[in-house]
Amino acid sequence: MSSDVEIISDLVNTQIFVKPGTSWDHLGQRLNELTGVDVQDMKLVINGNAQNSKYLKDLKDQKVEKIQSIKVIDTNENSLASQLKNDLLHANSDDVSFRYTMDDYENRRDSVLQWKKDNKLGKFNPEYRSKMEEQLQLNIDKAELLQKHVGERCRVLSNEETTTDSTKVPERRGWLRYVGKVQEISNTDVWCGIEFDEPDGKNNGTFQGTKYFGPVKKNYGGFVRPAVVEVGPQFTPLADDELMLTDDEL
Repeated sequence: MSSDVEIISDLVNTQIFVKPGTSWDHLGQRLNELTGVDVQDMKLVINGNAQNSKYLKDLKDQKVEKIQSIKVIDTNENSLASQLKNDLLHANSDDVSFRYTMDDYENRRDSVLQWKKDNKLGKFNPEYRSKMEEQLQLNIDKAELLQKHVGERCRVLSNEETTTDSTKVPERRGWLRYVGKVQEISNTDVWCGIEFDEPDGKNNGTFQGTKYFGPVKKNYGGFVRPAVVEVGPQFTPLADDELMLTDDEL
């Protein structure tokens, strides 16, 4: 179940909305944008349990579950975030704690977020934004085409192999069972539900308690981006030595 999570660091105290199924790797990028702490330097106190703090790099392959608060500790004393913290503390002789709303933080001129905006880093880089918008539109356009082919044979390529090249590429095969939104993840993103020929998926056609297709056998279902799906009767089941698996799915 999605929820608001309190984020605490030396520079900011705010709340963010965390989607169900979010990985720590993905959340780490968001925490970096908010706190300015490099992902590799983040040590996290989760739900106030200081005795069991964890480095984010050790959690990145896991899913975020049952989290109410995260305190982000910067273990790099020479980082930009640490320097900003020291500058702010020196400018305020009293014992200062900073508590901002999201709007307050985004409007501050002395925040790491503003520094990234000024230097056009990360998502504030026009090339990055353009690439993300292009990828989003590609998925939308592809989904419209695939809507007519639900129930047909298909193959799923890895992200690195979305190509029309005739050479052999890593892939999985199965049936296209669903095209549309997965509301538990996003109200805008579009996904393809696949029933795989082999147990190469991550679910049974159900996500966060909602059935989108099937149900099929355990691990025979998965949700992937439309851009990596191709349909056609030629995609018959693969031989055992041709099977592969990718992590870029739900």
